[in-house]
Amino acid sequence: MKLELVTKQLVDFGLSDKEASIYITLLTMGKAKAGEIARKLQLNRMLVYRIVTKLRERELVKASMEKPMKFVPIPLETALNLLVKETEGKLSLMKERYDALIEDWNSIDVNPAAADTLSFRIVQGRKQIYALLTKMFKSSQKWVKLITTSKDLVRFQYVDLDDTLKKAAKRGVKVEIAVQYEGEKYDIIGRYINFAEVKLVPMSRATRLFIIDDRELVIAFTSDDSMALNTKQDTCLHIQSSEGKSLETMVDIFANIWESADDLDVQDSISKSLEDLKIFRDEETFMKTLKSMLEKAESEILIGIPKDAPPAMKDKVIEEAAKKADQLYIRLITFVDHADLPKGQQLSEKMDVYHTDVLQSMQFIIKDRKEILITLYLNESEDHKRCKHIWSNSRLYLDSVTGLLMDVWRRSVEFESRANELKKYEMSANCLSELKSILERSNWRVQMPGQITPRPGVCIEFDLLAEDKRGRRMAAEFIVGGDEHNLEEITSFYGKAMNSEVNSLFLISIPPPNPKETSLAQYYNIHLLEAERREDLTSKLAVIQSLVGK
Repeated sequence: MKLELVTKQLVDFGLSDKEASIYITLLTMGKAKAGEIARKLQLNRMLVYRIVTKLRERELVKASMEKPMKFVPIPLETALNLLVKETEGKLSLMKERYDALIEDWNSIDVNPAAADTLSFRIVQGRKQIYALLTKMFKSSQKWVKLITTSKDLVRFQYVDLDDTLKKAAKRGVKVEIAVQYEGEKYDIIGRYINFAEVKLVPMSRATRLFIIDDRELVIAFTSDDSMALNTKQDTCLHIQSSEGKSLETMVDIFANIWESADDLDVQDSISKSLEDLKIFRDEETFMKTLKSMLEKAESEILIGIPKDAPPAMKDKVIEEAAKKADQLYIRLITFVDHADLPKGQQLSEKMDVYHTDVLQSMQFIIKDRKEILITLYLNESEDHKRCKHIWSNSRLYLDSVTGLLMDVWRRSVEFESRANELKKYEMSANCLSELKSILERSNWRVQMPGQITPRPGVCIEFDLLAEDKRGRRMAAEFIVGGDEHNLEEITSFYGKAMNSEVNSLFLISIPPPNPKETSLAQYYNIHLLEAERREDLTSKLAVIQSLVGK
């Protein structure tokens, strides 16, 4: 679990999910060939080789001279320092660019009729940038000019930006969208040509420019072109002009690009793709579409349901899918809590069930890798969630979202593992709560969990921490006997005690620990309280008072 947490945190430092996963795997292996990494992560070897090559270019990984070549990661602390410097370099580059814009304006507008005040700020994170664009589109009065990618147009639908643009067009705002070439994948454009002028522009690298009414400008940069909305790797420069004059140069640049862009051949490129995308908001159409997909499915259904999905919607989707479990392979990825265990146990006998806490506000149903049904939960209210449903057989949608869902699956845990984890938490909480009651009856001050701060900036946490009137401390933690990670947990327990003023250590184990665990606990002078069943532990918990009183 700690490795997964470190891997996720590396994404915030500028690595993609796969780059972070491969780098951390290399750290754990020390040195490895691309094929060895691929087998361990169950990834394509050539994909691993390409990613490792990128990590080498960023000096995060080095190659050995032996044959076949092996790769060696640099230490984590050194890597973090390099990644921080990369981000600082990007921000410095952006600052240099807006200074250049100001200088260009000052050299052109020698005698301004009125002072034009510019304000600028840097916004980081895809969600934050899209929230800014939403505000800008809503405030537009004359026109909105965009240069963006087809993937960005897909992501717009995830946050309702497409509807915001459509509403602006209905107010009389002129919307112009220059879409960069991405092969022949124009399916998504069919959603926008009903209310906007759309052209195609060839560009060597992804550029995203948004201009509103001469008065607001956003230049956005991205190093992560995935469909994820929570990536922190998107950065933008937001400029506002009080008089609308300082941005005329950028408006002219857009006009030149727009004039040289290719007009769409609506008949050949768009008319067919209009059938490849449907957007609706009512539950009746959603259920009808879902049932149709399940009826037509030939081999598999992939389902991803976020933690914040309304329970009623979650139950309906799972219920309909379960009806086809005898005929299809079904993989369900969702958040599993205590209340889900009875139903989840039954489902796991019919389909593959996995637990994840990664999915947020977006639900996926993929049929045979040929059709996709996405549900977006657009507000945070627990009582009522506004839904937007998107059905598509667009290859752009399918490739992007299936890839995202498979990444989530690779970081998920099987239902049985999650069920055991929840049962362990429940049993641990019960045992420690009972011990807490026993100690409090003997006038011990008890914290659960308990924290000690031995020195500034250092906080050590135990499952349970107690202190008597004389200031003596005892700590207790819980394990499930025989778990493969117990030796690490026992060592960690002892290490925490050595760095804090704790006099007595108790380890509660159900079932009893194996000989290696017992031997290690005794070596560290940790008292063991063990039982085969929860019911047999009560009498043993009571003896802690007498043991610590010696």
